[in-house]
Formats: sequence, structure tokens, C-alpha cells
Amino acid sequence: MAKLKFARYTASVGVPGNPTTFIVEEGEAWDADDPVVLHNPHAFSDEPEQVHSSFGTRTVEQATAAPGERRKR
Repeated sequence: MAKLKFARYTASVGVPGNPTTFIVEEGEAWDADDPVVLHNPHAFSDEPEQVHSSFGTRTVEQATAAPGERRKR
């Protein structure tokens, strides 16, 4: 199974050399090796930022600090 990336926000993005503009919807899953993802890494994350269930929508919290990130106590 291909690794997935998740759109952080809704945006219109492009790929150098391709005249097509792609609409990326917040929360959408994309193949990690897709040119849209590779040329717009700022628009995607490794994990979904929201998860939906029958109990509602919740924001996913990052369990550990990112490299160089300092956490408040």
C-alpha cells in the first residue's frame, strides 16, 4: 500500500511544467509520491489533522515534538 499524505488546508496548487491547477481539499488523502505532494510539501502532513466519527470531529494532537520544536510544560 502506498504511503499517504493528508492535505492541511484547501488550496489551489500547481506542479512545475504542468499547466493544470489542482484543487486540494483539507483532509484529503494523497499518495506521498504524487507530483502535487512532492512539489507542495507545505500543504500536506503525515497524519490527518481531523478525524471524524459518529461522536463528532476531533483534532488530532501530535504526540511528540517535531525536530527542533520545544514544548511548553
